[in-house]
Amino acid sequence: MLLAITFACSSDDPINGIDNPEEIVDNPEDNTPEAKTDIFFTPYTHSGIKDGDYSQYWGTGQKEGTRLRGDSLSADRPVIDIERVFTEEPHFFEARKLLTSEYQSFVVADPKQYVQVTSFSDKGLDELLPSGKLNRPGRLFAEVVNERIEILYRSMASTYIKGIIAEKYLLPEFLDKLHHNSIDKVIDDYGSYLLMNFVTGYKTVAFYTGLYRGEASDSEKKAAFSSYISGINHTEEAVDKEGNSVRNEYIYTDQKSKDPNITDVEISIQNIGGGGEFRELSHLAKVDKIKVHLTPWAKTFNNDNLALIADEDQGLQPLYDFLLEENFKERAKEYIDENKTPPAMQEPRIEIVNQSDNGKSYLHVCLVTRFGDNVLIDSRELSPGEDATQLAAEIKEEKQKFYRLNILYREAKPSETIKAFSFNGMDETKMKKIVRNGMTYLQYSKGTDRYAFSVYDKQIMDAYGIKEWVDGMEESDKLYSQRCIFIGL
Repeated sequence: MLLAITFACSSDDPINGIDNPEEIVDNPEDNTPEAKTDIFFTPYTHSGIKDGDYSQYWGTGQKEGTRLRGDSLSADRPVIDIERVFTEEPHFFEARKLLTSEYQSFVVADPKQYVQVTSFSDKGLDELLPSGKLNRPGRLFAEVVNERIEILYRSMASTYIKGIIAEKYLLPEFLDKLHHNSIDKVIDDYGSYLLMNFVTGYKTVAFYTGLYRGEASDSEKKAAFSSYISGINHTEEAVDKEGNSVRNEYIYTDQKSKDPNITDVEISIQNIGGGGEFRELSHLAKVDKIKVHLTPWAKTFNNDNLALIADEDQGLQPLYDFLLEENFKERAKEYIDENKTPPAMQEPRIEIVNQSDNGKSYLHVCLVTRFGDNVLIDSRELSPGEDATQLAAEIKEEKQKFYRLNILYREAKPSETIKAFSFNGMDETKMKKIVRNGMTYLQYSKGTDRYAFSVYDKQIMDAYGIKEWVDGMEESDKLYSQRCIFIGL
């Protein structure tokens, strides 16, 4: 069968013994005395996605997945204005009918490595293998992934194209959320990823785990586990009622497949698409107690139970890759990759910070955004004997011509490090205003220095007290989107 659970070599530690599923012919006898529980798929009570226009899923926000990565895709959280992209930049995306099958497998002996390569989401893996079980000495991991691909939906999202999308093609509803909320609220609503590459078809992931008893190198352990798993996968030739030759595929253990060094082997099978699921294997089950019937599920494939499946490598791409503003990108990275909660929204202000460094004293002028980001907009070195408070008062008077907000002077704390985006050298009198796609950019350019503030609406202008300054600013039609640092106000 096309999508039976079979094995093929992959580039890293493949499971040996089965290179081509069509070459497997075996007639094993089960000599184990214990009875085995027969496991078949459980039919779904609902059909799959019948709407053939899957392009609507491009550029939609996605969460990690309930069990497998990308197993619960939704078009309910659009981020990219995909219709405009199709009209104005049709080469950004393509759809191709493939009608191919892919088989991948691997064996891993290191839990840290397995966490990096697994097909399971963090939530799914935690449910299968709590930390104590995951990290048990001698534990081995294996996955066999089979896909039947009908149509490939692919984006040409290079770094350059992502920048164009970030500047021109994010939906107003998303931008409104982005510019009026802390990044954790945005990600909680839209998800951490955008769906950019996916296929329609069917997918199964057979996950095996067991323990290795005794001393051996990791390569020896993996080879033994690979051989064990190959030995419990069987293809039987049979004849149906009409006299036609058929192939049935199963997973079960027999005396020939047992290895005294491999113990406590368990299996879980997750599938996307098809006419049902292996519900009894949604959690781990002892492999020597069951016989899994794979062929009946594969026979259910039809156009009504196709599924959307995110590409393993580039399907779900981080949301922060599609944000133009550096402060939004950094906050999103910290929240997604480090689980670091951003500061609460706050009133913007300017801080003039007196700080000493290597025997010299400086006044650093930082614009603190509503999101708690520091933007260094000026830095002055104090001359020997110069009055810091007097210079700070002069700076305050100068900045009040542009920013009608609270301006504070303070002494830096001992060993304080000011983390800031540097716009140092920016001259507010030479900034130009560019209005593009509903966004107002305040841009400064001199030589290779290019800085820009992104201002989403008049409410934000009022928060910073910059409306009068912006209204009188010279307009330009040229936005230096490349090699320019953008900060969202």
